[in-house]
Amino acid sequence: MQSAGVSATLGEEVAVAKGSLFPGTSQNSGLRTAIRQSGFGLAAQPIFAAEAAGGIYYQECLARLVNLDGTECATNDLISVVENAGAALALDSLVMSMVLDRLNVDRSTVLGCNLSATTFASPKSWRVILKQLERNPHLLPRLVIEITETREIPDFSYFAEVANDLRDLGCRIALDDFGTGFSSPRLLQLADFDIVKIDKAFLHDDRRCSDGHDSLWHMVKLASCFCDVVVVEGVENAGQMARACEAGATHLQGYLLARPCPIAKRHSPTMSTTPH
Repeated sequence: MQSAGVSATLGEEVAVAKGSLFPGTSQNSGLRTAIRQSGFGLAAQPIFAAEAAGGIYYQECLARLVNLDGTECATNDLISVVENAGAALALDSLVMSMVLDRLNVDRSTVLGCNLSATTFASPKSWRVILKQLERNPHLLPRLVIEITETREIPDFSYFAEVANDLRDLGCRIALDDFGTGFSSPRLLQLADFDIVKIDKAFLHDDRRCSDGHDSLWHMVKLASCFCDVVVVEGVENAGQMARACEAGATHLQGYLLARPCPIAKRHSPTMSTTPH
């Protein structure tokens, strides 16, 4: 069991990371103030095994920010503002600190932490995250790092090296929102991902190819060539769940199964540390 000092150190990292967002600038001052006044938190949404009695594989942590007027800032809007302000690394570091802190508090949980691919664009930015992980090696087997390509990756080879370094540390690596934005099949060839998450857009595209299968089926089969765990995101009704299972998804995520819940209010069930 880790000492209270470990938890205190992680708590201090969270406080420091909050203060690092938008330092010394008036840009987005309301957002900066809300973050520093603890309006920033995490919600968790489980990923379930697709089998009939499927249990929880892990929970994805989603950034949540309550604005000064009491309204909630949508995750995509928050990420967009932060990236445009050049603070993607600061946000990633903050979220990582909070996720590690939660893993230290709850020894039964497995959590996913979203990181922007731009954070790995240079050795300097990557070292910030690396230091956080190296200080907490005992937590890494219960950490899934979800990599989101919101911007184009300038150097695929370097990115693949970083992804493989993360796996060597003991983390599991997931490619998020595969099939949309800048997510590229080339990454699947270069890096050893443990998990591929198919973007929900393919659940809404039911056009059939000449072979009788839809695009979701083909995306799942493509991802399955490179890793054993394929998650279909955005499952909102029974019909979509049936299509995802028919396509061969091993795991599912979406409002039909569970909505995101603030971590502080969630009683975390015991989760697996190995794939189902």
